[in-house]
Amino acid sequence: MARSLWNGAIAFGLVNIPVSLASAEERADIELHLVDSKNHARIRNERVNAERFVAPQLARVVPTVPTGGQWLHEIKFDGYRLLAVQRDGKLRLFTRNELDWTHRFTDLARHLSALSRNDFVMDGEVVVFDDKGRSRFGELQAALQSGRCESITYVAFDLLHLDGRNLRDLPLSDRLHHLAELVSDEAGPVRRSTTWPADAGRELFTQACANGLEGIVSKNANGRYLEGSRREWVKSKCRARQEFVVCGYLPLLFLRAFLRKGSPIRSRKVRRRIWAELLLIVSVWSVILSAVAWFHVWRFFQWMYLLPSFVAGNLQSWRKYIEHVGLTGDTVISSTRSVVAHGWAGKLFAFSLLHEPFHGVHHLHMALPHPELPHHASELTPQTPEEIKPFPNYRRALQHLLRALGDPRVGAQWRSLPN
Repeated sequence: MARSLWNGAIAFGLVNIPVSLASAEERADIELHLVDSKNHARIRNERVNAERFVAPQLARVVPTVPTGGQWLHEIKFDGYRLLAVQRDGKLRLFTRNELDWTHRFTDLARHLSALSRNDFVMDGEVVVFDDKGRSRFGELQAALQSGRCESITYVAFDLLHLDGRNLRDLPLSDRLHHLAELVSDEAGPVRRSTTWPADAGRELFTQACANGLEGIVSKNANGRYLEGSRREWVKSKCRARQEFVVCGYLPLLFLRAFLRKGSPIRSRKVRRRIWAELLLIVSVWSVILSAVAWFHVWRFFQWMYLLPSFVAGNLQSWRKYIEHVGLTGDTVISSTRSVVAHGWAGKLFAFSLLHEPFHGVHHLHMALPHPELPHHASELTPQTPEEIKPFPNYRRALQHLLRALGDPRVGAQWRSLPN
């Protein structure tokens, strides 16, 4: 993506889109408020110290770019989300899981600390841009492994605390104004992310996908910075989910979803990739079957390879079917079947399918270890009529699934398509 500023516009290929002096992105949150000990009311405009760390604000995936005058849009970066916390003259960089990575980005920490002598808490992304201005995660990893970190950039998109002031309760548009005063540039080792106004969202998404980017992030300009919330920030992703191909095995059920008229997999790049994988599968199996026929080892091949592969492939496919097939909600709980498997039978069934009981919790907290998933089961309680209660056992979940196999739609993107 070639990024160039000229007369208040940013160029994507041949399309110029107006630039707004602001910024934004996808995850982080600092608890920077005081609570009155008498009435528990929030106290505003008092000097408070920058807290060490609190969970990031998150973004939920949506099938289409949101419309409406309250939205601001920005490019979704492909890097590491880092929180920059300067307190008492010492700057530290934290990951979204509260790991201190200051030692991995010492040069960036020095540049960030030079922005101000005052305390601040900043949310941003560490990236490496390629020669076309696109963030590339592989190049970021290569730079870290080689120790050549001069190409690493910190892109700031939110400011949560500044000089004793809690900014979290301010609207995003106001926070971005404060951020622009602290980080004035959209270039250099520390830069401010660019935002686009509400009416540019769809065109920005089209251009981002055409330039090989991940997608865009849209944020409510009037929204507060909310710890762990997915309500105010959404992301529109260019790349189709990789759940159609499982370990080289493409089930006919998902192949039907790919080939059907009006398939939501519209990206030419993704469709070409799937066709290439299908061609590779056919080619490899042609070679294998020809070799088996030439050496007359059909019985050995059948029992030692074909049958185990068929069973393993189908078990993995049914695992994915149970989790998502037939569900078209736009939240985790409305698009995921979660099974409560406390008994030995449920645990045995889960083990045979390599399935995670309480699967919705896994999607809500991707980094959570599997043994801890049951402790968060209360988060699976439906909040809307569309959301699904956890199933008490796999039998009930399979019954619910079988009713959906006639038309295996997966994800909210199928809602607008004809039956």
